[in-house]
Amino acid sequence: MKNIISLNDSNLIKLVTVVMEDGYRVSGFVLDYSENWVLLHYNPVDYVLDGFVIIRTESIKEMYRTQE
Repeated sequence: MKNIISLNDSNLIKLVTVVMEDGYRVSGFVLDYSENWVLLHYNPVDYVLDGFVIIRTESIKEMYRTQE
């Protein structure tokens, strides 16, 4: 089950999936955000962290967390 989320302080350090306008998906932990940018600790595979990703908020089509 997907939960569509918006950026706020309750989503800091939570694993999210970001869907870009071109359909590309990025998963990671939200470290910080602003009106223009989202900073993620990139998580390409379960429990493997691999660097940081900065995404422009205008490029984000959807952001969600999976709830089970």
